[in-house]
Amino acid sequence: MSRLSKLTVFIISLCTLSFFIAIVLVSKLSYPLDPQQTGKWNNTWTLIVRLQQTQKQLDFFNERAQQLQNRISEIENVYDNYLRANQTVNGGATIARNEPKEPTFSDISLERVIQYRQLHRDIVELGYMVNGVLGKVPSKTSAVVSEFLSRFNEQHKSLLGLSRRLSTSSDLWNAKKLRELSKIVQSQLYNLQNPADCRQSRKLACSLNKPCGFACQVHHITYCLQIAYYTNRTMILNDNLWSYSSNGWTSVFQPISDSCRSIYDEQPLNFDRFSENATVVSLSYIEGVSNILNSYLPQNFPEEISDLLIRLHSYPPAWWTGELVYYLMRYNSEMSDDLEQLTAVYNFSYPVVGIHVRRTDKVGTEASFHPLQEYMDEVEKWYDVELYKNSSLLGPGQRRKVYIATDDPSLFTEARNTYPNYTFIGSSDVARTADLNFRYSDTSLHGIVTDIHFLSLSNYLVCTFSSQVCRLAYERMQHFHGDAGYSFRSLDDIYYFGGQREHTWVAVMDHVPRTSGEIELRRGDQISIAGNHWDGYSKALIVTDHVQQLHRKDVIHVVHEDRLKHCRSDLRLPLRRHTTRLPRMSAPPAMQQEPWIHTYCDPDASAPRPPELVFLDPVADD
Repeated sequence: MSRLSKLTVFIISLCTLSFFIAIVLVSKLSYPLDPQQTGKWNNTWTLIVRLQQTQKQLDFFNERAQQLQNRISEIENVYDNYLRANQTVNGGATIARNEPKEPTFSDISLERVIQYRQLHRDIVELGYMVNGVLGKVPSKTSAVVSEFLSRFNEQHKSLLGLSRRLSTSSDLWNAKKLRELSKIVQSQLYNLQNPADCRQSRKLACSLNKPCGFACQVHHITYCLQIAYYTNRTMILNDNLWSYSSNGWTSVFQPISDSCRSIYDEQPLNFDRFSENATVVSLSYIEGVSNILNSYLPQNFPEEISDLLIRLHSYPPAWWTGELVYYLMRYNSEMSDDLEQLTAVYNFSYPVVGIHVRRTDKVGTEASFHPLQEYMDEVEKWYDVELYKNSSLLGPGQRRKVYIATDDPSLFTEARNTYPNYTFIGSSDVARTADLNFRYSDTSLHGIVTDIHFLSLSNYLVCTFSSQVCRLAYERMQHFHGDAGYSFRSLDDIYYFGGQREHTWVAVMDHVPRTSGEIELRRGDQISIAGNHWDGYSKALIVTDHVQQLHRKDVIHVVHEDRLKHCRSDLRLPLRRHTTRLPRMSAPPAMQQEPWIHTYCDPDASAPRPPELVFLDPVADD
């Protein structure tokens, strides 16, 4: 049985399992024995409605899986014919030949690429939804629900493993092409930062003086570099007053430019519509940027590489930001040697999951407290899924490995005592340098760079995206791992770049409100996401005629980033932008323009839509 056939069988069994729990709940709570159970009946009926909606979504998964299976079968037939043609000649005599070249992923249309990504993300979201919904079930049915969740989660991990296995060959091809593209982008950034005539070149002055932590400051100069790139300016970094080191940026990193580090006698003008043609401009913090720069802000990425990047990466904005961050954070020789030594000391090897646990100044203000168990539950799930994908992931006697980055030194002892079957690496000494009393020092700088380095090298990242350190590590992961767009689990926020443009998604179907907590939608409506609750629904703003109205809860299943950031109208780059900078890649994949792609740029186009997935929150109207 093929992998996709197994996937299809599993989805059908999952549908049956969903209705099993609904029937059990009805039988237990259809006739409340006392008035106190009346409210529980209402909640249970809501649960049944949700499970019925889950059935619709599972049916759609089944249909999507069948479509992918048909397409892959076609490619396998072509491949089999190719093998026979290369191995058999003259009446059946077999001859030795070089290994035939495998069909590249460009044989599959862009439509299928995005369909696979959507299928995988829908499977992930299904897990969030089922666990989130059943966590609100009345205690009378807790034993039934516990049994169901146990069975569901095991089958869900198996399904995720099958999904991951389907992408293995394409992941290798994508990683190779992303490395090629990365070399080109890094070369272009270097050329931008090292003009032939520094004195005559247009410049953008950026000061490393934002009053915040290290990762926040890196994101500040990343924003400067992005604006410089889009406006063809050389970024000049002023690090004289850097709070982390009196030796400036080069205390741990290479110079941002080898030949152009001064604005000379020029007085920089604040970048706005009146100064866009000035020789030297400066930028305010991203939170107060001029409207003229809105189209340059994250999460935009260059149009000249958009077609290729959409095919190669599941979340292009993160990859593009990761390339900017990587260029800025190229280690100097001393830092590079230190990290090489620590790699040996830690015995840092694959597979490994990185976790970033915040416990000091940000907890209670920017972020909530999350116990270690929350992180380790996600670590365990990742390893389980990867073992479903590849049963030989771990060698005989090899333990699961976790890299810990934290500002709480006691976490290492807690982790080793609570999870003795895991190997934990990292340094409690580095954690101590994150103390507020030592944070702005060369020692602390070395520690935070070390943590971000190893987090970004990890196969998977568990953290809180409310943390700039977490988001910075995720961005750098994209450079080292190719498409690591799904290689994370955030315990709070979705990924964002502080000060970015609206996080706009697009509604792919009409929706009529069913409760006071829902919003009316028409296909093509723009939705500004305020956060994913990781339980089947999100909070959002609906944008209509440029007027925003805050709704307490958005309970629609919105379309994912694959389908909305890539419309040409959303990549509004300046006309003077040089689009011929990037040379043609070797053997670029053919982009098949199919009607399905246009549906997310043209709301009037027709295409298959996933079934409506609307969840009622029993707590919403309390």
